[in-house]
Amino acid sequence: MREIKFRAWDEETKQLLIVNSLTLDFGLCDLWNGKPEDEGVAKKLSDVNLMQYTGLKDKNGVEIYDGDVITYQEGPPKMRAKVVWKNGGFVFAYEDGIENITSESWYAPMDVEITEVIGNIYQNPELLT
Repeated sequence: MREIKFRAWDEETKQLLIVNSLTLDFGLCDLWNGKPEDEGVAKKLSDVNLMQYTGLKDKNGVEIYDGDVITYQEGPPKMRAKVVWKNGGFVFAYEDGIENITSESWYAPMDVEITEVIGNIYQNPELLT
């Protein structure tokens, strides 16, 4: 069984935060920056961008989330792609030549043995160009 967890990009503070809990009835989430000395903060779900954990880790053991940008090497050259939820599963979205991966014109199943997380679409939007 896959572990269900989320992280969130807070547009206001421009921080990537850990989601401690979601209260869907009230549209809230409890967020934490991971520092033991800091307390969590409640935010409206509409004020953050949730990213769901895929249940997978890259070749370095880094957890892969929806919205991550990864490198993908099946052969030369090394490709970049973003992780998206599509048709009931997580896939890589990229185009041949990888000049612009924002259009999600081609999808591939995830093969984590040849992937490496290099950022995400919120902290590193330049990786998509």
